[in-house]
Amino acid sequence: MGQRALAIEYFIKSLCTGERSAAERLESHLADDVVYDTNSQPGVPPIQRETFSGRAEVLYRVSGDWPATGGYGRLGWADPVEEGDHTKVVSSGAVWLEFTFNDQDQIQSVRLDGGWGSGVAPAPPTGGKVEEIPLVLRGLINNARNNNTPFSVTYVDGGGKPHSSFRGSVCVFSGTQVAIWVRDANGGLPKALDTNPHVSLVYNDLRGGGMITILGTAHVEKDEEIRRKVYETGPEVEQTHDVGRNGLAVVIDIDSLQSFAGGLGFSMGG
Repeated sequence: MGQRALAIEYFIKSLCTGERSAAERLESHLADDVVYDTNSQPGVPPIQRETFSGRAEVLYRVSGDWPATGGYGRLGWADPVEEGDHTKVVSSGAVWLEFTFNDQDQIQSVRLDGGWGSGVAPAPPTGGKVEEIPLVLRGLINNARNNNTPFSVTYVDGGGKPHSSFRGSVCVFSGTQVAIWVRDANGGLPKALDTNPHVSLVYNDLRGGGMITILGTAHVEKDEEIRRKVYETGPEVEQTHDVGRNGLAVVIDIDSLQSFAGGLGFSMGG
């Protein structure tokens, strides 16, 4: 992964979670004179622009639990796209980020725009058949543990017995894959994949958040960059149970996905 993409990944993780570990990883990717231009308090009138200058001020503003932190965390964020002299990341809402970088590939400036009070409406969502995980579902998946609605994951062992457990580290790995950080490298899930790689994942938020069912084919990834991404994308509370990163990254290719969220139905795969 390039340094710019990594910097954006860490910035969004810090913005959306306020986690100390995310801010610590972000710090070296910010220029000394970085500038962050943002909505002051999205959702709290009056909405105004507010600018934070310097590494310390920006880190302070994108870490911790601010009024908008939870709202950003529930959004799904797209992959970065270069647009002229900046890199843009859009979300499942009407919020987007624009980044510029210095010649050391550190973040030089960030502008957060859109959102409540900005006068910008999100693009109307559409359901139906999809080729990739929709942004709205990416937000639900990555925020599941922090929303106290972790995924239930089921696998079948070598003896044909099913095992189900809640997994707080489930995250989106790509448009067609999800992943899990398995803390116990000798646990039942990674062992079962040798004989039966098929797994199922179920998410259900009865408070109205949505429902997601995934059937997939899982494998253990040993590539260090993939291990890093799966470990660091998961919530900090899960990382603290394996501070030495001794576990395994399990990546799941989605065979089929069925979901109902935000009043829309989605289907993917078979």
